[in-house]
Amino acid sequence: MDKPGWEGPLQCRIIPADIVSYTDTASSLVRYNLRPMGNGPPTYFDLLFVPGLLTFLGLVVYAVTTFRSRADGHLTPYRYIGIGFIAIAFLLGLRGVWDLLNPGLGAFYRASLAGYSKRFIAAHYFAAIAPLVILIGTIIADYFVRKSPID
Repeated sequence: MDKPGWEGPLQCRIIPADIVSYTDTASSLVRYNLRPMGNGPPTYFDLLFVPGLLTFLGLVVYAVTTFRSRADGHLTPYRYIGIGFIAIAFLLGLRGVWDLLNPGLGAFYRASLAGYSKRFIAAHYFAAIAPLVILIGTIIADYFVRKSPID
């Protein structure tokens, strides 16, 4: 009845910690072949993809709804959905900055990034600063769009 990989008096399967993720309850274990997001230091993809995708989507939604509504002769409030996407991207980008600057666990997180490059640390800040700059630019552009006459 001895199976390889089964250890201990209760015959519990020992799973390496880097492939285990706790999901809904502490008793349910899910095995992954790849590192799931949220366990260990992030990658460039984890930091920049979601804020970048939402920023791009927000710009597209804002541009399409603004230009379509100006062609129809009136501005619709749907363009603010695009600004909302960019604001959500900014908030998601702040997650990486908070991980670096957190008073409680920030020192532990920074210590886990000891072998990473300065460019990777800068990606934490870029994930928040880029959507913020685009959000401010979009709000300023919206001000001028509302003030300009509709042809």
